[in-house]
Amino acid sequence: MAGDLEIDKASFRHIERALERLTKAEADKVVLAALKKAAKPIRNKAKLNAMSMVGTHARFRNKGATKLLGGEVKRLSGTFAGKLRKSIVTRAQKKSSRAIGEMGVNVIIDKKYNKDFVDVSKGGTRNYIPAAIEFGHNLVFFGNPTGRRVAPIPFMRNAYDTQKQAARGIAIQEMLKGLSKLAAKSG
Repeated sequence: MAGDLEIDKASFRHIERALERLTKAEADKVVLAALKKAAKPIRNKAKLNAMSMVGTHARFRNKGATKLLGGEVKRLSGTFAGKLRKSIVTRAQKKSSRAIGEMGVNVIIDKKYNKDFVDVSKGGTRNYIPAAIEFGHNLVFFGNPTGRRVAPIPFMRNAYDTQKQAARGIAIQEMLKGLSKLAAKSG
């Protein structure tokens, strides 16, 4: 889940001044390393939520569980929650996907698991299963809408909401560590 960790300017002002004195490459290296470490508590909580929130839900509990979505019944190999847990990773944002001068780290579902998580109905509709779990979805039974909605299980949102304060603190600490390492190296 992509969520911006906004750090208030008052606590960040002296770090910002120190970063301005560095070259762009040095500043980017310090910030990116700090953001990667700051994203870990969010990633770890999302992995825990995948097992505790999604894994305990009756729809995903059994090995070889059956899922009904988009009108098809599909067998999953292994436990769904286990695959979901393994698939949650942190990735630095690609330069092409961010604004100029912006940097970030996302907690996302790894694309290599798409074969397990993308369901294509007979009509050709693609359904991304983790998003359907996170945000809820309309219940479809063998291609026929039932008029009912499956409640969301917000495992990623919960991880961000509960861990963002810890992530902010880690980001500040890691930037200070990175700046002090550069200062010790240069002087």
